[in-house]
Formats: sequence, C-alpha cells, structure tokens
Amino acid sequence: MTIIYHNGIVLTQNRSQPRATAFGVKDGIIIGVGKKEDFNITGAIYYDLNGKTVLPGFNDAHIHLWKVGQLAAFILDLRGIKSIRAIQEAIKKAAAEIPAGRWIIGRGFNEAVLEEKRMPIANDLDIASPEHPVYLIRTCAHIASVNSKALEVCMVDEKTVSPSGGVIGKTNNKPNGLFFETALSLITKYIPAVSAEDYSEMIRIGAQKLSKAGVTSITDPAVHPELASAYKNFSDGTLPVRLNLMPVMLPDGGDIPFPLPEKYSGLWQKMDTVKFFSDGGLSGATAALSRNYKNRSDSGILRIEKEKFLELTREARIKGFAIGTHAIGDRAIGQ
Repeated sequence: MTIIYHNGIVLTQNRSQPRATAFGVKDGIIIGVGKKEDFNITGAIYYDLNGKTVLPGFNDAHIHLWKVGQLAAFILDLRGIKSIRAIQEAIKKAAAEIPAGRWIIGRGFNEAVLEEKRMPIANDLDIASPEHPVYLIRTCAHIASVNSKALEVCMVDEKTVSPSGGVIGKTNNKPNGLFFETALSLITKYIPAVSAEDYSEMIRIGAQKLSKAGVTSITDPAVHPELASAYKNFSDGTLPVRLNLMPVMLPDGGDIPFPLPEKYSGLWQKMDTVKFFSDGGLSGATAALSRNYKNRSDSGILRIEKEKFLELTREARIKGFAIGTHAIGDRAIGQ
C-alpha cells in the first residue's frame, strides 16, 4: 500500500531540501519527499495533513527500552526524589502492600539532589523496611544501595570479597549497603528472575511511552540472553519503534561469557554489535581515571582487564560483530 501525505509542513532535516509539503510511504518506507504533484502513483491513497507539521521521528542512541517499562509499571520510580526520608516513605508504602520477605526494588535516586547530599545506606533503608530485602539502583545504574535484610538474604558480610571490577562499600570494615559496578551481581543473583512474560510487557510499555514522545528508533546497548529472546518476539514490527540491540558478552561479576547470539538485521530489528563495559560513570565516581576524584581517595573502577577484553573481542569479530565499548574515564579509554 502506498500513501501520499500532502498539504503539510514537512521538516525533512535535509539541508539540501529542508522543507516540503508532501511525502510518500510504501509498506512503511518513505519513497519520496516533495510536492503532491510529484507523486503520480496508481492506486495510492492520499491523506490531507491540513497544514500540520511533520518531522522525522527521534532516535535515542542509548536507552534500555525494557527498563522504561519496568520503571513505569514494575518498580519504585525514585527519579526526582529529594531526600532520604522521602525514599524511606516510598519504601514503607511499598512494604505495606506486599508480604514480608518479598523484594522491594527501586531506581533513580541521585545523592546530588538529596537534601542529605549522600547515598542512602543500609541503616537508612532498615528504618523503612527491616522485613523486606530492598535493592535501590542509583540513576547511573552502576551503583546500588541495599538494606540489612538484603545483605542477610544474599549472604554478604565482612568476609565477602569484592568481585573483579567491583567494590563492596564498607564502614568500619563491615558492608554498609553500597555496591559498585560488578559487585551489584552479589545482590542481583538472589533477586527472583524476571519472567519472559514480564520482559515482554516491559518492552511493550516502554515502546508505547517512547512512541508518544516521538521516539521511533532506539539502541539498547546492554542485552543479556533472556532479554534478547524477549526482544526477538517483536521482530515482526508489532512495536512502534525500531530496535538496534547490542548484546553484552560478559555478565556482571562473572568470568564466563555469554554465548554469542545469532547476528541478524531486519527492517524492525538488528543485532550486529556486542557491548563491553570498561568502567563506570563520572557522576557516581566509578569511571576509571588516572588520578583520584576531587576530595576522594579513589580513582574509579576498571571493570575488565585488557587481555580479557581482547580475547572476547577477537571472538566477536571472527563471527562478524562490531564492538561497542562503554569507556568513560581516561584509564579505561587508554586500554
């Protein structure tokens, strides 16, 4: 089917032809831009835009689509929250609605905007819910805060060793509830796995929210095998966004890589680049720098050693994958 949209203000973002009044679409693909008179296609359907403005959809080059849906409908949304006390109240409310022992998960806190100007630690979260394991992810997703119940469930104590590429936060040599980079895996491996149905629902909700905001294509640069399977269920174009998927090769806190997925490229989805994490982020002070952060005694966290990185990238390149690397600090970039 061919549709000719006309009588509009079409902003093409093409410098050689910045504006037009009509464009044609066949089977979901734009076939031309210009004036209504430029299109003379037998059987085409003509749609009058009545002077409305049309512009290309936005592309989000780095977003975890499923997490958009997860944040909207499955976990606590802590974005914009202004104090640890407010975080505690959100946890208390969630705890009142579920049985003791069930996990409470939230995401989006940022100590820079909290009144206390620090991250919440286990003692803070214990006040809100001592009977539910609590796992809160910082806005950067490279740091998490948990309560004492979570430490107990996950069997983390003063004898627990930080994994390669990660750090367990400690006060007086005891875990204080903060986990950095690959150390998050010490907690996440005990959180009940997300079901295939829930992943699909998160993806569907996330895609709907992005579409309403004008986003029509995205790159998810951290896809593990279970998530890849859920995304593949939408490869027929049933989502309103196109997907560029980048599988991760190495799980957090693990030395055994995931198996390389099937490389593919279609109209609505493609998977032809693998993702590596070299370090963390600047705002959470986990990006690997060659000197210490201001007013701190550490220089960030290097998540993967050079030889391991080269070994895995060689395997990926042999199978035709491009390589995408998260490297923020100069020490990570220098690898």
